[in-house]
Amino acid sequence: MVVAQSLSATGISSDRDGANAIFGNPSTLGSFSPFPPANHFDYPVPIGMGARPEGMGEAFTALSDELSAIWWNPGGLVQMDKNEIQWMGGDRVTDMPYTSFFAANYMLQNRMNFGLSYMRPYHDVGAIPNVNAGDYTGGWTKLPAGGLGGLGPGLNISGSGSVPFTSLTDTAVQNFLQNLYRYYINPAFQEDVLAFTYASPLSPDNHLSMGINVKYYMTDPDYKADGQQLNDVTGYGVDLGFLYRYPMHQWGREFAVGLNLRDVASQIRFNDNPGAGMERSLPQIATLGFAWKTNEYITRSDLNLTMDFMYINDPSFDDNADRRLNLGGEMWFFKHRLAPRMGYSMFFNRQLSRPTVGISFRTLQLPDKPAMGLDYAYLFPADNEATAENWFSLNFWWGGIHKSVPLPEVSVTVDPPIFAPRRGETATFTMKADSPNGIDRWSLSIIDHNTVVVKTYQDRGEAPAQIVWGGEDKLYRLLPDGEYTFLFTATDHDGSSSSTPVQTLKIYTPKEPEVEKDEINNLRKLIRAQDEQEEAGDQ
Repeated sequence: MVVAQSLSATGISSDRDGANAIFGNPSTLGSFSPFPPANHFDYPVPIGMGARPEGMGEAFTALSDELSAIWWNPGGLVQMDKNEIQWMGGDRVTDMPYTSFFAANYMLQNRMNFGLSYMRPYHDVGAIPNVNAGDYTGGWTKLPAGGLGGLGPGLNISGSGSVPFTSLTDTAVQNFLQNLYRYYINPAFQEDVLAFTYASPLSPDNHLSMGINVKYYMTDPDYKADGQQLNDVTGYGVDLGFLYRYPMHQWGREFAVGLNLRDVASQIRFNDNPGAGMERSLPQIATLGFAWKTNEYITRSDLNLTMDFMYINDPSFDDNADRRLNLGGEMWFFKHRLAPRMGYSMFFNRQLSRPTVGISFRTLQLPDKPAMGLDYAYLFPADNEATAENWFSLNFWWGGIHKSVPLPEVSVTVDPPIFAPRRGETATFTMKADSPNGIDRWSLSIIDHNTVVVKTYQDRGEAPAQIVWGGEDKLYRLLPDGEYTFLFTATDHDGSSSSTPVQTLKIYTPKEPEVEKDEINNLRKLIRAQDEQEEAGDQ
């Protein structure tokens, strides 16, 4: 990158001092204010990895149940039941899809997870004072004696003068200031990342987990800004991620909290001009996420609602630019084969805020069977962008955990086992169902000797402790005497079902005791004799 004109000939001791004076770099001139955050070129929050999280407004920290968790929260990888390969591409930089994310993982039976990934985190452009559009409303003041001299035709700035950037119309001056900014104030680069990831459960029930990324930074050779190759850099970074999942027995299936700490330790080195030999630490980015999972509402499909709050630890950002709130939601249909989603990514200064939508397609995922998936995300243009973005992810799953699915524990008893409904007697069923995933639905079936279900009790949620049966059928008619069997079944939120062994109860109505005919005749004779005696006495 070539600076269009030197400042040293204008009375300023060096070009770097001149740049500091113009842009108010606080690192060398303590009395000057920082340059506006909107002018950062290498904005520290790039487009993330995975089209599914992008479609959810990048609110994925507490969900992180697929391979893109390497970026969002590596601690979430322990949730995966299969090994995965994922590729992501989009049209943000070129009209043709280019590789933005390529990763694979392998997991052990104890859910320890190892991943290797290649990432190209695209950073939003906005590096230089936007003099062409005239958006920069500040001016430069307190310049050293002698001013800047002649920067272009018809423009001369004195030491006491103050010229707003919006007043600059000369193309040579604009290019000069742009190059000056990138050369001395904020040398720009676009990194590629190679990352090794390790994730492991921290609790026996796998509800608490952590993950770590060890990253190597290098220059992306294909990326250019304004037609110029950016600075060559190398460096390293470390990410930490934590996830806690709380199973819910009502009001949902699971509530999760995630924390991702990006670049908790990092350093990059500029290898050529501008800024050759300069070393910098990347700003730490902390993201706190929440996720609520349920299938109790809206057609009983899996629903995920997520929220992320991000904080950027960069002193050059003001309070409106160092925070970000992301909201997202998705719903899975047809046994986890189709999922529409939407989200909203909101910066507090609103400059980069945008809504997002997306959709996923999956083949049926069965134990020990491979599966494939396609994710798509559409990112509406932010306030400072002219075009929308399209992102795609291809997924392939295989192998993974050979797990035994926990089944609900169920039991049922009846008292008494023999009863007479026609005499007003009833039978009481005592039921119990328990599952670590919560009970989604239950049923109690009563079956006759022809294997016909004559009575069924069923509902969603936890089963009642007792049910009283009066011996009636589905139409509330008393059933005939005989033997009947009953079966109690419960299904948890994961779709696993358990049933009790078939048991027997009996409807039996005892007959009235028969009276001998002779005894009846003798009783009649006795009554008649008594009546005759009473009549004789009356006469």
